[in-house]
Amino acid sequence: MATPATDDQQMVLLLHWWLTARREQLGYSWEDLARLTGTLPPTVEQWAAGESLPDYPQLQALAQHLGDPEHPPGAEPLPDADISPHDFVIAGNGLGIGKCVALDNGTATVEYFDTIAHRETRSVPAHDLRVVRLANQTRCYVFDPEAERWHMGRVRRLGDGDHMIELPDQEVKDPGKEHLFVRWSRPVADPTETLKQKGHETVFFRNQREPFVRALLRQRSAAHNASGLLSASINLYAHQVDVAQRILEDPTPRYLLTYEPGLGAVVQTGILVRQTLIDADDATVCIAAPRDRHARWKRTLSDQFDTDALPGTVTLIALHALSNAPEADLLIVDKAHRLDADHDAFEAMATRTHQAPRLLLLADAPAITDPADLHPPLHLLDGDAYPRGDRESLHQKHEQRQAIGSALQMLQEQIVQGEAQADVYTAILSDLREAVPESEADLRRAMNALQEAAANGDEDARSDAANALRIRLTDTYRWHPRMLHVQRADVDSVDTPRSAPGYAEFGMDLREENVHELLATWRTQAADAASNDAEANDYASVLRILAETASSHLPLVADVAAYRREGTAAARLSNDLTAAEMDRLSSVPRFDSEDDLLKQIETAARAEVDAMDLSHADWLRAFLDQKIDPDDELPETFVVYTKYPSVATHLHEVLTEQFGHAAVALHHTTTEPDLAADAIDRLVEEDACRILVCDPSALDRADLQHADHLVHYDLPWDPVAIEQRIGRLDRIGRDGRPLHTHVYLGPDVDGSLFEAWYHLLRDGFGVFDASLAPVQSWAESARPEVLQALLTHGTDALADRIEALRTQAESTRTAQQHQALFEQPEALHAGASAYLETLHDLESDSRALYRDMDPWITKALRFHRSKRGYPDDMMRYQPDFNGKTLIPFDTILNRFLPKSDKPTTYHRSVAVASQQRPDRSANLFRIGHPFLDALVNYFEWDDRGRAYAIWRTSRQWNLLDQEDALYFRFEFVVEADTDSFAEADDTAAQAALQRRADGVFPPQFITVCTDARGQVVDNEGVRSLLEAEPERQQDGGADTNIKGDRLPVLDDFVPPKRWATRCNDARDAARNALLDAESLHTHQRQAHTRLDANHTLTPEHADLLHASIDAPAVRLDSVGAIVLSGQPIPIEEEAE
Repeated sequence: MATPATDDQQMVLLLHWWLTARREQLGYSWEDLARLTGTLPPTVEQWAAGESLPDYPQLQALAQHLGDPEHPPGAEPLPDADISPHDFVIAGNGLGIGKCVALDNGTATVEYFDTIAHRETRSVPAHDLRVVRLANQTRCYVFDPEAERWHMGRVRRLGDGDHMIELPDQEVKDPGKEHLFVRWSRPVADPTETLKQKGHETVFFRNQREPFVRALLRQRSAAHNASGLLSASINLYAHQVDVAQRILEDPTPRYLLTYEPGLGAVVQTGILVRQTLIDADDATVCIAAPRDRHARWKRTLSDQFDTDALPGTVTLIALHALSNAPEADLLIVDKAHRLDADHDAFEAMATRTHQAPRLLLLADAPAITDPADLHPPLHLLDGDAYPRGDRESLHQKHEQRQAIGSALQMLQEQIVQGEAQADVYTAILSDLREAVPESEADLRRAMNALQEAAANGDEDARSDAANALRIRLTDTYRWHPRMLHVQRADVDSVDTPRSAPGYAEFGMDLREENVHELLATWRTQAADAASNDAEANDYASVLRILAETASSHLPLVADVAAYRREGTAAARLSNDLTAAEMDRLSSVPRFDSEDDLLKQIETAARAEVDAMDLSHADWLRAFLDQKIDPDDELPETFVVYTKYPSVATHLHEVLTEQFGHAAVALHHTTTEPDLAADAIDRLVEEDACRILVCDPSALDRADLQHADHLVHYDLPWDPVAIEQRIGRLDRIGRDGRPLHTHVYLGPDVDGSLFEAWYHLLRDGFGVFDASLAPVQSWAESARPEVLQALLTHGTDALADRIEALRTQAESTRTAQQHQALFEQPEALHAGASAYLETLHDLESDSRALYRDMDPWITKALRFHRSKRGYPDDMMRYQPDFNGKTLIPFDTILNRFLPKSDKPTTYHRSVAVASQQRPDRSANLFRIGHPFLDALVNYFEWDDRGRAYAIWRTSRQWNLLDQEDALYFRFEFVVEADTDSFAEADDTAAQAALQRRADGVFPPQFITVCTDARGQVVDNEGVRSLLEAEPERQQDGGADTNIKGDRLPVLDDFVPPKRWATRCNDARDAARNALLDAESLHTHQRQAHTRLDANHTLTPEHADLLHASIDAPAVRLDSVGAIVLSGQPIPIEEEAE
């Protein structure tokens, strides 16, 4: 027997094409490819000439950049080859491989093979054709003219043979080009055509294919085909799933999303980015974000969403450069509330957002509780509804919302409880009538309808009327239909037990006592010097700076005192203080005798620490040394926050000296964002790293939910800054683990400024007990008055204000909760909880997905599961480069090699946990995974497993006293007919409608059986025999393949001349029975009801969806001929 040609020969051929025509088409230079593959340009030119070959990583890099997923399977281009009759060719018409059957005056007639029974021809200019040879493992059809029989085989080129074919019985032959055929690129439309010609295969491929199809449909149904969500390596949290579903199923998504901190806004947005890149290969995404958040965006998109492995592009630009943002399919504006509506470039920014086809604006909810703050992002969202400069209408609506909010809250509570009495609704309606103007006729009618329903006593009618009024209220008074608000109160997954520190830590440094005594004196003299509120406010701001620096680092307060006295700043001071703080120190007039006090403060702060005392930094060292046990099996981690960058540097040095470099990481203002993110990774990934020291750079771009302890090394005189610190740890992903907080208060003295401020934070603002996010605006406005009272009346003034602040905080929270009711995502989207439940059901049995999907990949197609030392439950599907994988070699390189960069896992928990170790991270194997999507695309073209015939021997058949009989088993996929979606705006809109369709009308896999004459099988006993999964006798089953020499047994049941007709009749009868089934009609009615319950679609889009459900697509996935018999098959000459 001849020796098989090496795969190196195929690689040389493909590389030549890649590195010549494909390289020029994509515009790569030799230098570009050398840089991408880590080699030199001459080496790349040698690959092109076939003088050497790249190694595997280099080949993968080439595939990622030069691979052509649209290249027809099995087509190896032959450069400069002349066209001859029966040559296999490809043209630029997207039809794949055809056969040139005639040439006439520069025009070629190309025949395309669809099925054994169907071929089509096209006239193509000869110069548009390229001659190809069939790659090894290309699926092909061979006609045997002597036996007048079709065989299926695969190309197995041997020696110098051009097209040697290996048939299922391992016979290898060269049938000649005229008898050899390859399917064109279009999907298989009807496998009945194959069965009609008796060109079917063994049932082996069907047994691997059918579970794979079911697994794909389960994922589509559960996720509504939101593959970007399903395949992301993230936990599935209700609020993120709700918002993602709302946006992903909207054909024209333009949203303003307001988030309270710690709820995963970047991860939420990553779902949308990933889905956008999946929906279209050439998709573009532009993210305008503050530069200090770019590193976080890059890492999140790369690690959790693996956007680097997807086609399309993601561009990050600075937030202030929004006006120059490139055109993109999806425009994301992060921290949109920071954009100044009075800035000269704001209108140009608004022009970009208004022009964007898809838009997502992200804003921090605490920053826009005031209508004035809300207007800029609303104008960016919808300039018509909120013209620039028109803020009066916003204030009017805000007042109306405040008046209605309490009644809306009560109404919602009654709906949830479901037991409200008529008098309760009467009271609610009384409040509403006072707040709702007479001009709101629709609202008035809804209120009257509830009044009537309440009086009639019909609980169902009362509940329906109450819910209708609630929806009418929120629709009327929400800021915008496309504004969604996510608050911590509605997120069950953020349930960190918050509590104030069990006790505060006091210092043991006499210098701190001396400085505190001098600060108290400074406060008294400044209060006496202030002649009016303005001067008192100025002195209070200076006191804050002095006190904050004194509570942190004594040398720092010495620098501050010196700067205020002399006007000369130490080098570090400009980095530690803001420009506004520096200006305060220099511009606020000094009172009489202040210079002497400042000099005393400076002297006391610079004094040497007494040998018996413990400096602030030494306290921290001792505190952590007591807490940290190097032998802990589950080591706890500590985040140390300070307000000042120079102090962070100092602490890092002190702690590194004590615990070693491996134990301490630093997140610092002067550090590049990528390196700062590396510090967080060290704390999460490295067991030896126990401490992370942070300055304010970690207040906005650090996710620290994995840390156990928060140490406030100093305590800013700003409740919002404290909340920001806590919020970095108390955020989504903490999963209920308690947060231990520790506070250092300095000297333990009577009338301590620091202790009084701590008690105000704890008992007045309540910052340690609950998030300040809903009341942040109030907290910021309350602080100046508190500080001025401290200056004027001392620490007793803070104690006196605790109760009033607590009351104000509670009332403000209540008011904000009422406001949030108008923008809650769930109020916009019915069925969100059911959606999450179906996702959790799918994820709860990930091993079932593995059992159903892996056999098609490894047994049928013969990909290899590579472990490569990966952790448990991780692997990578890799092709066998020795030719065993049953996919053409060129297709492997063009479609599959670029998709296998990371290991994969079937288990979401494994994928999520692996993201804490980016060097060992794994992708989740779900629809949306690049390798699986490539496999599905190939799967639609591959006809293996689509048609089969078996003889089923059954004792039960003998018990039924039946004669041997032939039946047909048809397996259909029923789904919404999405062809009409082509009328939608673009590919992304069509994909959104597809998701909405899958949500209301989940795809179904339905089996219908008929007898040989096309009568649907009603007998349950017979149907159960037919619907049992095929299994060969040698595997312990009851089935024998009917192929080859066994084919004549089919003639005993249907004469050969009638076989094709019987196959067609049976298929048509099965399809008609399916369409007439009451179960399908019920499924359709339920789908229409679900669709009508949601009012977020335009009438045009709703009509398209209703039409797709009324006339669903019915696709025949596989067909089998099954002979039921009580005896073994009478022909046994051919081995299985």
